[in-house]
Amino acid sequence: MKKVLKWVLIVLVVLIIIGIFAGKDKDGSDKKPEAVKSSEQKIAMTDKEYKMAELIINNDVMNSLNGNDSQITTDYIRVTAREMQQTYASNEARGDKTYKGKNIIITGIIKSIDSSIGDIPVVSLNTGEMFSTVRLHLAKPYRDMAADLDKNQKITLACVGDSVIIGSPGLKDCKPVPAVASKITNEQMKFVNKFIKGNNEVPNEIKQIVLLAKVLGKETGDFSQCQDINSQCMNDSVKVLKSISKEKLQEEAKLLGVEM
Repeated sequence: MKKVLKWVLIVLVVLIIIGIFAGKDKDGSDKKPEAVKSSEQKIAMTDKEYKMAELIINNDVMNSLNGNDSQITTDYIRVTAREMQQTYASNEARGDKTYKGKNIIITGIIKSIDSSIGDIPVVSLNTGEMFSTVRLHLAKPYRDMAADLDKNQKITLACVGDSVIIGSPGLKDCKPVPAVASKITNEQMKFVNKFIKGNNEVPNEIKQIVLLAKVLGKETGDFSQCQDINSQCMNDSVKVLKSISKEKLQEEAKLLGVEM
């Protein structure tokens, strides 16, 4: 069982240092789950506590996607265009094993923005090799964003590994990273809904986030100092953790059935 004070320090580092990135997945493939009605709640959460839990989860997911420490893990591989091209150039079979069909966060400098068959935009990233690029095919809801991109601009997108064409690796279904974070956050919020309805069969990190949101809400008068539940509100609110005793946190955790 983890020490409570150690967990508090981890929470402080995660929440104060990382920034907020939010986005909405325009394709509507994963709609935001509705908050649980108060009459259905076994664990009572105010609207603001619920929104704070969602904000904490979104932060943590973005932290994971950015390659930083997080409680919630994601299956995305972070790689630069040059690194990907070098892997394929060394051994195409290894490149396919490493990247094809995998979720990827790709970063690189735009070499060109072209149109393929059907006027579908293709963004090519510089790899440092004259005749080889990494070709990004944007997901349908995000194709219009190609018009706002420029050559020599550095971009980071979330994609799925695809095939290699004449030495140039391809990625498909590319979209902004915050859109992916939003989708994953929505999936995690379904666990929050289950937990506050009384279902304990959810990941412990979700329970800890619900605990944190409730403790912050209780200690700040339901975030009375905040106009909105946003990054500033969160960073201001976590400061109260310094004044909460280990015993009090243990008591709150026990009430919710959360492992510390």
